[in-house]
Amino acid sequence: MMAALRYSIPVQHALDDGCDKLVVILSNPRVLVNQPEARSPVLLNGCFTNYPRPIEGYSTYRHINYQASIDLTAKLEKEGKAFVFAPSKHLNLGTFSKDAALEQKLYDLGVFDYKTQSGKLLAFLQK
Repeated sequence: MMAALRYSIPVQHALDDGCDKLVVILSNPRVLVNQPEARSPVLLNGCFTNYPRPIEGYSTYRHINYQASIDLTAKLEKEGKAFVFAPSKHLNLGTFSKDAALEQKLYDLGVFDYKTQSGKLLAFLQK
C-alpha cells in the first residue's frame, strides 16, 4: 500500500529495480489528466493515523506523480523500451464501482483492445 501511495504507475520503480523492458497496463485512456485530491481519502485516513506524512503526500502530489509516470512511460514507449495498453475510450468507472454492466463494458473493451494490439505486443516482446 505504501508503494501505491508513492508510485501511481510504478514505472520508475521498475526501472530502479533493473527492468529494461516494460509492459504498462493503464486503466484509463492516455489523455486522462488527474486533478488534485480535494481531501485525503477517508479510507487512507483511517488506515494510516500514525503515519500522516504519506497521506499528505498522497493528497498533495498524487496527480503530479501520476502525470510524471505517464510522461516517463510515453518517453520509454518512443524509445522502444515500453509497450502500453490503454483503453481506447473512457468509461466513467470509479475505483470502487459496483456497476456490473459498466464493469462488463470495461472488460469487453479490454479484450477488444488486446485483440487489436496483440500483434504489436508480441513483436515488442520478441525484440
